[in-house]
Amino acid sequence: MLFNSFEFLLFFIIVLILYFRLPKNAVMPMMIVASCVFYCFFIPAYLIILFVVILVDYFSGIGIDKYPAYKKLLLIMSICSNLGILFVFKYYDFFIKTSNDLLGTEWGLLNVILPIGLSFHTFQSMSYVIEVYHGRYPVEKNIGYFSLYVLYFPQLVAGPIECPQNLLPQFKKERHFSWENILLGSRLILWGLFKKAVIADRISFYVNGIFKDASQYETSQVALGVFFFTIQIYCDFSGYSDMAVGISKCFGIDLMFNFNRPLLASNLKELWARWHISLYLWFKKYIYIPLGGNKKGIFVMSLNILLVFLISGLWHGAGFNYIIWGFLNGVFILLYLLINPYLPHSKHPIVKYFGILLTFTTVALIFVFFRSENLQQAKAVFTQLLHPSGKWIFSGTFDQFAYGNMNLLFIMTMIVGMFMVERKVSPPLSFFTHKSWGDILFCIGLILLIFFTGIFTKQHFIYFQF
Repeated sequence: MLFNSFEFLLFFIIVLILYFRLPKNAVMPMMIVASCVFYCFFIPAYLIILFVVILVDYFSGIGIDKYPAYKKLLLIMSICSNLGILFVFKYYDFFIKTSNDLLGTEWGLLNVILPIGLSFHTFQSMSYVIEVYHGRYPVEKNIGYFSLYVLYFPQLVAGPIECPQNLLPQFKKERHFSWENILLGSRLILWGLFKKAVIADRISFYVNGIFKDASQYETSQVALGVFFFTIQIYCDFSGYSDMAVGISKCFGIDLMFNFNRPLLASNLKELWARWHISLYLWFKKYIYIPLGGNKKGIFVMSLNILLVFLISGLWHGAGFNYIIWGFLNGVFILLYLLINPYLPHSKHPIVKYFGILLTFTTVALIFVFFRSENLQQAKAVFTQLLHPSGKWIFSGTFDQFAYGNMNLLFIMTMIVGMFMVERKVSPPLSFFTHKSWGDILFCIGLILLIFFTGIFTKQHFIYFQF
């Protein structure tokens, strides 16, 4: 079920009413059922995978608490189980295809469809077991609450990846209906839906057309497509995250903000610390720091950074394009860390804006590998960029969607407006209050823009595929 659908709006209203009207002992089972219904709108059979993850990690946690002498073995079994599921559904065919191409073997492929959001809920479930193993969180003996921790529908399929310390205790606290929570949550939902429906989905047709066959288009059009994809993936993913936080806020449950204005960062290190923050913290806590982080010298630190970004690339997808994307990000961050001490540091606005522009351009070019379905597509895009034609054309019909000059002007206005809002305020948009005339005008403006200019063709969120 998509957040940007009328089915979800009806579903959400019903669940919200039940959440505050049902007796306390019925709320947790109701939320589990609601989360299962939400997931069944994708591929119902894959609920079995979720239940396998839940059972394995629930009993692993119980075993770690009850049999401390075997806790390392139980932790390894839990991690291997989660990674094994990921490997079968996400990576098996990639490794088999690669092996067949390199070695001339003819091993068969599974050709299975990747379960929606598999990487998210396996990582979240693993974080619980790791925290219990290290004694940083007490074992959860109620399988219902643990199931809800893994299944909780606002962040089930695309995060944020929550640690048990933040999410599990909130399921057990007293419920208090609050108009303030409803208004704050609704504002975030509208803001996320604006970024998704008005910006991301509108420019997706342009991006799809360019990346389908870049050789058909002028260099200026390809460059705009590359720029648009960086905006698209940001608005698509941060839009989902804003809606997830807003939906959860209506229940009185606080999720972490997954983005903190990353495209306004002045260097790549800062950008990736502010983009998909929950995954960044997961890798930092469970991989980078245990490997020594930056405490064992520059060489080990460099290896750790490259390894984390390579794993991040693989986490996003099984393909050489994702591996290259992760590797290039790691390399450019290392270059920045190495040369940063020798760079002139100034607080002058021109220096800052130059850093933002350079960072955005770099990440946009690296994102070409992320968006391309294969290396041939990426090559076609870079070929057009590196061999510019003399024509400056931006408009045209892309993926059966017409982009006239007025449409492009509207899109650019919306993008600039979004950055202006996000530059001035923190992620919760907390500068508003429910009594403010500015809040009312802001929300009415968003509703009108979404209703009259939003694209509602039930396009999946990009990160559902991960």
